[in-house]
Amino acid sequence: MVDASPAEVWAEVEQLLARADHLTAVRWAAECAARAAARFEVDGAVDPRLARALDHVSAWLDDGALDEVAHHSAVIGAHNAARSLPDRTGVRAAARAVAQAVATLRAPEHAIGAAMYAGMAARDARAPEGPPDVGAAATERVLQRDRLAALVAGPGYSEEAPGEGVEDATWSPHTARAPESPTR
Repeated sequence: MVDASPAEVWAEVEQLLARADHLTAVRWAAECAARAAARFEVDGAVDPRLARALDHVSAWLDDGALDEVAHHSAVIGAHNAARSLPDRTGVRAAARAVAQAVATLRAPEHAIGAAMYAGMAARDARAPEGPPDVGAAATERVLQRDRLAALVAGPGYSEEAPGEGVEDATWSPHTARAPESPTR
């Protein structure tokens, strides 16, 4: 895709996400969140609450089972991690990206939040010591757009019926999107 303004890139992300099925939305949100969290590794490790939340998403992607207790614990843990971090910093935005990725398991509409916070994490990686890095945020947005385009255009993806072809194990009444969903 040709480089465009940040607003045009974001519009492309929204259009691609509207065509994505649930599994694709989760995979993409998890990748956005993992990139954001990796920016703030300390001694090669991510905050344990965020690591557990990312592992929870990976487990869902692997087997499609959603353990409600583990899911609730992962969401709460990621949000608590975010609340415990300094406001208006990249590390807090990264924690929010992880929480949104976990929420995507139940509601694919949260994928856009994971991407938004991942962009904020890139922008504010040096905060409060340094100024916002708008270029890093723009680079993250282009990476998000290109990766989502690759996932949507991937092998076996059917645009005619989003969600079709996803293994039955990944579907439940709790994770299905309503026809009026803005990301459908």
